[in-house]
Amino acid sequence: SDPELEVPVTPLPRRYSSQELPDRLFISTAHNLVNLMSSYQPKTARKQFTRAETMLWEPALTKFQSEMLDKDLRVFEELSRSQVFFADDANIRIKRYPEQAQVIVKIPGTLQKLIGNRPVDPENVIYYVTMTTIPRQQFNRYGIVVINIDSRNPNFEERDK
Repeated sequence: SDPELEVPVTPLPRRYSSQELPDRLFISTAHNLVNLMSSYQPKTARKQFTRAETMLWEPALTKFQSEMLDKDLRVFEELSRSQVFFADDANIRIKRYPEQAQVIVKIPGTLQKLIGNRPVDPENVIYYVTMTTIPRQQFNRYGIVVINIDSRNPNFEERDK
């Protein structure tokens, strides 16, 4: 008689809920995205923005493509604008919204811009990165995606989410 071949069932992709993943994963994702978008040189900006694009999900993706990729990137390259974001890691905060399956990470810091070789006055900025989860994939093992990114100048009305 022929030997019986046992083939396991193909596992379905697992979707982690935003509430079951630890804070550090969301903070790391938010930090990586903010660094890709806000710390660059003219020669690296396009590559970094393209990488950042892979971390985004709607509605953040369309907004990023129309504002950053279609408009701002060209200006950065033409003006030879560089910038570095110095995150204030001691004041990073995370807030979870289980009813919406969302997590918001607040990253305050200082943004130093240079046009050519001339520094521009540094400015304080706070990034708010809203994330949720989708089924995990080969290149996104926890399925964390960014659905909104917003920045505020803390000298104006600060929202505390």
